Amino acid sequence: MFGSESSNSVLSTMDHLVDSSIVSRIQVNLAESRFIRNSYGALWFNTLMFLLVIGGVLTFLVVQYHHAKPVVQPVNIPKQEYIWNNSIRNNIEI
Repeated sequence: MFGSESSNSVLSTMDHLVDSSIVSRIQVNLAESRFIRNSYGALWFNTLMFLLVIGGVLTFLVVQYHHAKPVVQPVNIPKQEYIWNNSIRNNIEI
């Protein structure tokens, strides 16, 4: 417990050396700078992730476009008449 008593006395001495309004302004400035630093980091991270996703989608679309199966030209099949040998139709007199 000896260490905590000495740290309390140091803190009480520090309180007398620095005005409390200055200490609170410093704390607010430090918290605000941390928030700004974190928000810039989040902005760059989100921008990077967005560009990676868009790049991946575009790469997928380009690969699919170039590897698509070629369109087969239709072949004209000659029309043939087929004779139906159906037992029911052969027995019906029209």
